[in-house]
Amino acid sequence: MTHSGPVSKSVVKAHFRNHVSPGKVDFFESAGIDFVIGDRQGPFIWDLAGGKKLINCHCNGGVFN
Repeated sequence: MTHSGPVSKSVVKAHFRNHVSPGKVDFFESAGIDFVIGDRQGPFIWDLAGGKKLINCHCNGGVFN
């Protein structure tokens, strides 16, 4: 797959739903959480759309599906 240009949140969520975990997408949507990680710098993460900024408190090195 070739990527050129910005990707929308809906495309990222669709890929995550299809290839990683549809249950996680369903849960976050049902909880009203609409945050897709975009830019990262130090402890900060920004939403893919650029409007929200959070502090990343992830503290372990594991990957969970």
